[in-house]
Amino acid sequence: MSYLYSIMEKLVPAKIVLGLLFDEEITAKNRTKLAVEKLIERYASSIKAVNRAFAANILFIVLAVYPFIAGLADNSAITLPLVNVTVSVSTWLKVCPLISYGMQVYLAAMVIWFLLLRRALDLLNAEMKDEEYVGDVGNILLDGFIGVLWLL
Repeated sequence: MSYLYSIMEKLVPAKIVLGLLFDEEITAKNRTKLAVEKLIERYASSIKAVNRAFAANILFIVLAVYPFIAGLADNSAITLPLVNVTVSVSTWLKVCPLISYGMQVYLAAMVIWFLLLRRALDLLNAEMKDEEYVGDVGNILLDGFIGVLWLL
């Protein structure tokens, strides 16, 4: 487990977490019960956001390869099921990589936000040794794909 924490420390350095979430240092206002609960709420919602991003990416793969599965020619038209828009297969194949790239950027942003909040909770827990215990939030709402990855 210490190996995983060392990887997380390298991916998300403490200086970045302190600068982005705690105004350069963890102060007394960051150690209040309300501040800790708010950080834990953000952490829980970030897990849900990562799960939604993974699910959207997987669903998009199925939607992207639909013309190949259906065996359509380039001049055929397809209707996209969620948005009810009709486009030609050749246009769809040109637009698909752009949509996929945007979804990958969104997924990367959600994972970075998740790791940033996770590291913030670790730093806050280390800072609050003598005060009220933050608790182990390592498995809070870890469901879906990110939960499986975290368990592995």
